[in-house]
This record gives sequence, C-alpha cells and structure tokens, in this order.
Amino acid sequence: MQLPPGLQPWGEALAVLDPELAIALGPLVRQLDQLITRQDVGAGTHGPLDGYDGITRHGSPARLLVSEWALADVVPDEFLRRAANAELLYLDPAYQQDRQRAAVAVLIDSGPDQLGAGRLVQLAALIVLLRRAASRGHELSIGVLGDEPGSWQGGEPTVVLAQWLTARRADDTDPAEIEQWEGGGEELWVLAGPRLAKQLPGRSRLLVSREAAWADDGPTAAEVRLGGDRIELALPRHDLAVRALRGAALRPGPAVATARDGGGVRFAAFTGSPRRLLARGNNLNELVALTVEGQAPKPRHYRLGGTVVAAAIFSKRVVALVLIRQSLQVEVIGKALGRLDRLSVQVSELRLTVADLHDLAARDLPPLYFSAGALLCRLGDRWLRLHPTEPPEELPLLAVAAGHKLDEPRTSTEPLIFGQDHLVARDDGDACLIFPTEDGSGTPIHVPHGAEPFALLTLEGAPTLLCFTQANGTIQLCTPTDDRTLPNFSGVLRTPSLHPFAPLLAIEFEHRVDVVNLTDNTLVATLRGDE
Repeated sequence: MQLPPGLQPWGEALAVLDPELAIALGPLVRQLDQLITRQDVGAGTHGPLDGYDGITRHGSPARLLVSEWALADVVPDEFLRRAANAELLYLDPAYQQDRQRAAVAVLIDSGPDQLGAGRLVQLAALIVLLRRAASRGHELSIGVLGDEPGSWQGGEPTVVLAQWLTARRADDTDPAEIEQWEGGGEELWVLAGPRLAKQLPGRSRLLVSREAAWADDGPTAAEVRLGGDRIELALPRHDLAVRALRGAALRPGPAVATARDGGGVRFAAFTGSPRRLLARGNNLNELVALTVEGQAPKPRHYRLGGTVVAAAIFSKRVVALVLIRQSLQVEVIGKALGRLDRLSVQVSELRLTVADLHDLAARDLPPLYFSAGALLCRLGDRWLRLHPTEPPEELPLLAVAAGHKLDEPRTSTEPLIFGQDHLVARDDGDACLIFPTEDGSGTPIHVPHGAEPFALLTLEGAPTLLCFTQANGTIQLCTPTDDRTLPNFSGVLRTPSLHPFAPLLAIEFEHRVDVVNLTDNTLVATLRGDE
C-alpha cells in the first residue's frame, strides 16, 4: 500500500487497514501522535531542546526577552539596574526528558460511552501506540475493561486491531477495574469516554474522547483531551467510518504455514478441483492439507488466527472462515482472491452465538464456495452468502457442489446429490433417481437398508451411487443392476468425501485418512495423525 510520505512512520499498522481508510485516518493519527508525544516533554536540564516553558529571571543574553532589549535601548540606566538585581526576564528553555523504555500497554473502555466517534479515535490512538511500542522493541499489550483483569493480549497489528474490533460491552465500565490491571511496570494508557474519565480525576495517560460536531448522517468531529491539552479532530466521512467500525476495512494478515510434529487429522474432505485433501488438525485453529498426486506426498500444516469455522481449497489457495472473538473473518493462504480479505461479519448478524460456532467447528469442517465475489457457507442447516461489502444473506439452498469454474458452483433448492460427469441424484424413498443431466427421465438405484447416499460418479461406464452405513462403517457401491461393498475398507469413522471430478475417495479412520482410487480400488495416499 502506497502511503503519503507524512504517514510512512505508521505504515506497518496502517497497512492492516483498507488503503482509503488508512489515508482518511492520517490526520487523526498525526495529531494524536503529537498529543501523546507531548506527554514525554518536561523541564529537564539536558536532552534535545523542545521549545520554551515560560519565563525566568536567569539565562543567557540569547534568551533575553525582546522587551528587555527595548528597555536597554530606551532607558539604559533602568536596564542596568534590573540586570544588577537579577530582575531581567528570560525565556525558560524546555528539554525532552529521556524517554522511558518500558513496554506499552493500553486499556480500552468498550462500553456504550465510546460508541461511534469514540471508537474511531481509539482506532487512531492504537495505531499511534503500536508505533510507540515498536520503537521501544516491544509489542503493544491490549486489555479490554470488562474482561478478566490481567488477560493482556498482544502481537502483530492485525491481532491487536482485531481484538479491539470485537471489544464491545453493553454496560458501563467500573473504574475500580483499572487498578486490578495495573502493576506490571508497563507504561499504561487508558482510552475512555467522558463518563469513566469523571471517575478518574488526576489520572495520567488518560485519553478521553467524545463527539463534538454533527451533520445529517452522523458525527463529523471528536474532541480529545489528554492531561491539560484539548484538540478537536475531523472524522473520516460517514461510509468509511461505518466500514471501519464494522470491521470491513480491517484486513486480516495472511496465515502462515508452519512445520509441526505430531497432530491429529479429522473431517478430511476434497473441497475443490485441485487434488488436495483438507482436514482439521489437533486444534480448532489448525488445518492440514495433503496433495494427492506425485511421489511421496507431504502434508502441510497451517495455524490460523482463530477457530476455523469453514474452509476450502481454491486453486492453489487455502481459504478459511475464522472466528476471532465476536466476528467471522476470512484468512487466505496464498494469492488474494477478490476482496475476500476484507470480509468481516459480526456473529450477532448471523443469528448465532460464539458457543454455537465453536460447537459446529467441533463436529464438522464445512466447505466454502466462491460465487460472484462472495462466499457460500453452510452453518448448521443454513446456507449463507457472505460478501465483503454487503450484509449476510440466508439462501434457500439445500445442495451446493464445486463447479468446473472456480466462481460457478452448482446449487439447488432441492435436496440433490451432485455427481461427476454432470450426474444428479434425487432421493425417491428406497431408491435414488439418477439423471444424466439436471432434467429428463431418471434411472433408479436401490439404496441399501440403513445406508445414506452421499456421492455419485461413473464407474465402468455405469452411474454409481456411493452409500455409507454408519452402524458398521462400510461403503457400498450401488449401480442400477447391483451393489457391492468396497473391499478392504471397514470400520470407517464418518461419511467419506469424493473428489468433485476425479474417482478419488477420502476415507477417515481413527488415526488416519486413506485416499482410494475407485477405478482400480488402489490406495493412493495416506494421511496419518502423527505426520
């Protein structure tokens, strides 16, 4: 991102934001930085000169007031008398005190008193404090009043700003909480509203903000006080402010692939056209990917910034919908895909709770589908459309599958099974009707008792329905004329996953996932939990 030269010092933190918002916040950041830096200035006797701090009766001729030189010119005897009695007036120099090298921490008042303009000031102040901490060789520690005292979090600007974004409280903050957060020896700043500030008289490093001017579409300026200083800041225009407060302008950093020893694999699935298998790792923030081709395929382990709610492989990218505190955000491993890196949705907008999403994540790894710049995602029994700049939308879909093109998934409002080679299956009681296209007459295939159909493909020239029986962990291959059990594979843990276009079936057992080529019933690859 290209920033104006005047904003380059805060470039690392501003790079987390949408470029348009980063530039719009520039004036706030620069003025707040000057306001905060002034707290470092004192009337010491050494260090760089930092202007003047009043008038004194002692000093060098170079700092003598101009009025005194005028007195020397007009009434020289009076000038000499004043000089002899030390009554002449001089400018008193101010020097910068030696800056503390302590770590920097910030406490956020996230109550209703800081909604709107106050939170925009907090965002700009955090950018200033991120740079302040980095200049001292530390990470900024952030705490949210209302959380468990002492539960500091820190890290890269993406992590800090993501925590700030999801920090919202419905109740006013208790000022007694601040004392419970203190005591670590850090330089502690408090970002608060007027209501909390009135209960903290005389506190240093208390930055107080409130709305100061309004237009038809909302506040246009904010008043900020720190110590005895007061400034008024012009706010970004309304649409940028709304995007910032909703998180749409906060760009998650890319997830990083990390080598790791050990770990389990669960909910393995083929999610797109690449011959790559995607699975959950040991923890809810871990993914494991395995390329199923070539000699000795090696798994890749990824650790993301929060609980992975859904994920898919799009071409060479791994795309994950990640829960970070109270919002769902997108993380992309690999090349950016459209504007998905700007997508952020509050959990409350989905009519779900954080507990609901953790529960879903523990039971499944739903796939994602890319469609017209948006993500299609199944959460529970609902399909949602999530777009970077539009509200989430619930869709009346009952079936979705990968298409031949990345941004053209196959969708249906009927409970169909999308198969390979343009096959489609429709449940008809004890049988499934198979269609070579999505219309026309159907060919029935019997479904074994107790089994559930889950995939459809062509084997040996005949449409073949794959069915799974949970009771004994077996897989049946059913055709219009007969059915047989897939040999050498029993005790299967959960419903297998068929590749959308290749005859590759991922079969999950207790501690491994086998990938089988159904054309000749050969084992292609194995992903083990201890790899």
